[in-house]
Amino acid sequence: MFHLSALAWVLVLTAGAAMAGPKDKFDAADADHSGSLTIDEFKTTMSKNAKIWQIEKKFDKADADGSGEVSLDEFLAYKKDDDGKDGKKQKLTEVFDEADLDVDGFLNYDEFIPLIKGKRALIEVRKIFLRMDADDDGLVSLDEWLDAKLKKLPKDPKKLRKFDLADVDGDRELTFDEFATTYPRKVKEKVIVRKFNKEDENDDGVLTKDEWNPGGGKGKGKKPA
Repeated sequence: MFHLSALAWVLVLTAGAAMAGPKDKFDAADADHSGSLTIDEFKTTMSKNAKIWQIEKKFDKADADGSGEVSLDEFLAYKKDDDGKDGKKQKLTEVFDEADLDVDGFLNYDEFIPLIKGKRALIEVRKIFLRMDADDDGLVSLDEWLDAKLKKLPKDPKKLRKFDLADVDGDRELTFDEFATTYPRKVKEKVIVRKFNKEDENDDGVLTKDEWNPGGGKGKGKKPA
């Protein structure tokens, strides 16, 4: 007889959960098997980081007859509509909520980084962050996130060069960790160390624009005395 290993069972069950349709989600949320969802049951179908106002807004939308509970037919109709015209916006909102670890309604740079996948250098991620931050307050709001993803990423108003993008603390010097952000994330550390040491002409452990400033010319932007 064929037997699945414990790991295989986990994979099967996980795959099944990932493929669950709207009815399966409804049944899983209907804890008391009443055939309808209260708002507490309904919120289990949403992102765990969803704000209370988002839950209430979605619940009211799904509760078409205003009964205070969501029936299966109402839930299916709600999901069909939600996965249509509002589906992309909802998914992007859920992605934002998952990344908003301190649940303050904004993404700081550290929270934003994991949203940009791939091997690109962290300075490229920071460039995207700065472009999304339309009001230049150092944070990306939900509206800024949705505007950038659903409409168009704003142009780069500052047009910062590599040195400035890497200089996160703005002290006009690059530590090794800051310099490393100019390289794709898969580059081996020893390669970056070798390059950093080569550029660090006075061997003081930091790089100034006099030593390294690609695209901007050396000697521009010396640290003030």
